[in-house]
Amino acid sequence: LSDVVIAASDENRPDQAIRTWQELGKADVAGGPSGSYVGCLNVHAYDGLEPWLESRHRGFRSALRRIATVAGVPLCVSEHGNADSSGVTLAQVILEDFHYLQPASWCYWQPVEHHSSWGLVEADFGDAPSQEPKAADLPHPKYYIFAHFTRFIRRGMVMLHCSEPWAAASFAPEENSLAAVITNPTLGTSKQRLRLSAFVPKGRGSERRIQAVLTEPNRRRLFVPCEVEVQEAAGCLELLVELPARSICSVLLPNVCLSGTESKSLVESTSTNMDGVDSPGAAQAGKLRKHSHDDQLGVTVQMVSSMARAAAEGAALERWLGQADLQTVRCWSRWEHECGCAATAMDAIPPALPSADSGFSDLLEAVCAAAWGAANERKYGAGNPDAQQAWDRFARHIQQLAHRAGLSPETTNDLKWYVFNVSWMMVNLRWYGQSSTDHTEASDRAAHHFRQLGGSDNVILRRCQKKK
Repeated sequence: LSDVVIAASDENRPDQAIRTWQELGKADVAGGPSGSYVGCLNVHAYDGLEPWLESRHRGFRSALRRIATVAGVPLCVSEHGNADSSGVTLAQVILEDFHYLQPASWCYWQPVEHHSSWGLVEADFGDAPSQEPKAADLPHPKYYIFAHFTRFIRRGMVMLHCSEPWAAASFAPEENSLAAVITNPTLGTSKQRLRLSAFVPKGRGSERRIQAVLTEPNRRRLFVPCEVEVQEAAGCLELLVELPARSICSVLLPNVCLSGTESKSLVESTSTNMDGVDSPGAAQAGKLRKHSHDDQLGVTVQMVSSMARAAAEGAALERWLGQADLQTVRCWSRWEHECGCAATAMDAIPPALPSADSGFSDLLEAVCAAAWGAANERKYGAGNPDAQQAWDRFARHIQQLAHRAGLSPETTNDLKWYVFNVSWMMVNLRWYGQSSTDHTEASDRAAHHFRQLGGSDNVILRRCQKKK
């Protein structure tokens, strides 16, 4: 039975799955110091019999995903179902799970149910064994909502990093095709824009037949063809589609490939109202980074800065407000976004990371460890064991990064103290305010090492050269 994978623990709720995993760790069964007997972490997407929604329980999905990442096991949503026959709730749950949990697989409870809207198809199983089952109702609209995911985001595709939970995207490298599922959860018509920041057309002048379908469940418009505009802007592709209220659209875009000249997040999503003015988040999501070292692309000092700021602010907010607070959740989402930007600069497709020997994983671990070192020390004191362990991890991963990336002693020293001081700068900003001495002194020290590292566009971690 050595090749049998044990899955645990199929809890009803993500918060229960966190507690169970912690208890399994205490029993040295899962994630303990001597390893783990559990090879897959399964969870259901329920809140009792209601759907698990991020607006009610913020942060628990992300916390569970971090547990699975640390343990090195896949995370799977092994069951979800709900009574909303329209499928609007189903789409919301799937997209939130994709965004916050990032599962390896996602399963619906039961496609056919006896006189119940929990099924994608409602049936009459009969009251006696001799009775033949028959359809009691044609497929509910949520059958088609589910098909928007299963027919477009197919097994084996690479799930892409997306900055908002109302959209999901995946890429098939062998086919050079990209699929996107875009929703309008609002009560009014909206123009949704999806920036595919790391993708360009494959071959100029090549034929591109876009497949796009729309489902508007409240009007029973099911899988109808729709118009999607594809634009090339700022060196990348954009999808623009006008969606009715509470509708969903799926798009298959052929003949695309990863850009070899830009280092940006893979997917940035913004919504635009009907007056044509970008929403407040659009300007933030739409910033493009320019690099002066196009022949030596990789992770720049500015990318390290963005990651360190986001991680330190996330750790400080979690210690200050708790992991379920909306500010904390948003900040950790920003951290993931910045990590995705940096991974793309190394020619990886998030959530996959560059190779272990590139030093990229050590950079992430060092940045995150410094954030928790500063936050735990400020919250609990310098003698706190968690703070001390975080600083030990920070020093260890900085040294491993220097070895794997071939950094000079000078660069290693400046990088170490830059990340260290940025972490303290952000934590002190949260604790004491912008005018505090602790914050300004850490900020000044960080600025000094930033200049020593060569400024924003200098490349710290170089992209691996591909063999010809």
